[in-house]
Amino acid sequence: MDNAEGIRQAIELLRNWMQKQEYFNKKDQSDTYFEKLLVVSKGSLERSKIRLEKICTLRTIWPMYFTLKDFNYFTEDFKTYNSVHLRDVTEDGSRVSLSKVKDTKTLTSDLLIRFVTYAVITCEYAMAHDYPNGLVAILDFRDVNLIDLLAFSTRHFTLLQQCLTILKDGYGMRLKGLHVLTMSKATDALVTFAKQLLPKKLAGRLHVHRDMDTLYNFVPKEILPSDLGGDALSLSELHETFINELFSKEHKEWMEEGNRATMNLSKQPKDYFSDDYISISGSFRSLTVD
Repeated sequence: MDNAEGIRQAIELLRNWMQKQEYFNKKDQSDTYFEKLLVVSKGSLERSKIRLEKICTLRTIWPMYFTLKDFNYFTEDFKTYNSVHLRDVTEDGSRVSLSKVKDTKTLTSDLLIRFVTYAVITCEYAMAHDYPNGLVAILDFRDVNLIDLLAFSTRHFTLLQQCLTILKDGYGMRLKGLHVLTMSKATDALVTFAKQLLPKKLAGRLHVHRDMDTLYNFVPKEILPSDLGGDALSLSELHETFINELFSKEHKEWMEEGNRATMNLSKQPKDYFSDDYISISGSFRSLTVD
């Protein structure tokens, strides 16, 4: 991945391999797509092949998250949460994702499904335009009751599992840190929930912050929105700009093309990993929060 010729050769090898696999329904991905796939796979052809198979499989078995939606589909939801990728990256080149929940009273399973759909649109935008060295996620829960949020999350654990699977397996998200902002005393319950939802390695990267100063030890103040005491624009201003890009004509065309990349499951090899995704059900020990 350290020279243009090496990237070009890798793209050709990946394209030639894909042409020979009869279970892909779309085999004419762009050079840009293959290049981004190689980047998130750390330059490994074998990892790129697996990533390509997984994202196409996920589009096939969970189409509700990948069906193209316009801005109006999410308008009411943005009264409940805002979620953006910040304009600037950290010192090591990681992209920062900031999500703020503003109201727990309107949380429903339908809203969560739409949120996963929104996350997919965001990931596709990153595939089209970004070269991050990983992702740092900030969850701002300061304005909501954490107990209520945890109770809701427990009831909808399967949907959260599916979201994490899409982000991690489908798009190759490398989570460098997960930072939760909350003044609640229910942080032990939050950590317990995270350990059951996240792989052990990712759960170890969870940090709970009761004030901004500790967050600044991980994310530079200069790139954070003014709402978090940073030097950038406010979250509402960043969100408005971000969604204009997400729902632009250009990005809509990118997603329409990408959503054709599904799998013919009947032609997949035996013991294929699609069964693992189909079997994701809510096998989860109930978390009691008082």
